[in-house]
Amino acid sequence: MKYPTLLERFLTYVKVNTRSDEHSTTTPSTQSQVDFATNVLIPEMKRVGLQNVYYLPNGLLSEPYQLTTQV
Repeated sequence: MKYPTLLERFLTYVKVNTRSDEHSTTTPSTQSQVDFATNVLIPEMKRVGLQNVYYLPNGLLSEPYQLTTQV
């Protein structure tokens, strides 16, 4: 199999309730979405080599990168 951990990772993701709250005025709309990002996605991103992963107030995950110039 080309991606041996793909199924395992997918099953980890779909087991977490990240359903949105249609009445919420915030983004993310539920605490479970925040928990998923901070407890599942950020560690996963770090595991694959991203080093400076940040959870932003609007729910986005970010890893700053430096631009390089090739001469």
